Amino acid sequence: MGRSDRYRNNGGAFLTSTGNIYSIENILEFEIVTPSEPISGGMTTVLVQTRTQGREIEPATMLCDGSAPVETVELYRLFLGPDGIGGGSIVETLWRFEVPADGTSIVTFTANGESLSFDHVSVDSFSEEISCLADVNGDGSVTPTDFTAWIAAFNTSAPGCDQNGDGQCTPTDFTAWIANYNNGC
Repeated sequence: MGRSDRYRNNGGAFLTSTGNIYSIENILEFEIVTPSEPISGGMTTVLVQTRTQGREIEPATMLCDGSAPVETVELYRLFLGPDGIGGGSIVETLWRFEVPADGTSIVTFTANGESLSFDHVSVDSFSEEISCLADVNGDGSVTPTDFTAWIAAFNTSAPGCDQNGDGQCTPTDFTAWIANYNNGC
């Protein structure tokens, strides 16, 4: 587990008296480095909880090691007024990522406009060994339903897609899934 509070300041950002990172004029970009345990063939779950005031995080920019979250849950929202300085909403969101357990993961995201006040971030990560790659649906047995689960993982670039352990989701993983399926668990 770990956390880092790095962000890229493209000018005009400052730290408020309450500890928020704020920019009136520029769109802020953030990078969070999350150490985790490297496990060959394993998976790391990264949980990121954010709270913003004013503008929100642009959801399409929320990435972990280049992958979109597998789950996003809005935990809280309070409308402050029309967009602009002093307006927008307070929004607290939980983002869950599943990425290969390569060690350090990097979460990046950007505000959806100027006047974002970045209030809070909490990051947690845990890695686990995947005991049987061919058992994509995780039901404990290798059956034809794992093929359907692999197709779904391939279509969303979820970790179950990476059957050859190269950290990517590509058509070569289909051939690897067949080999893993034939080998069983």
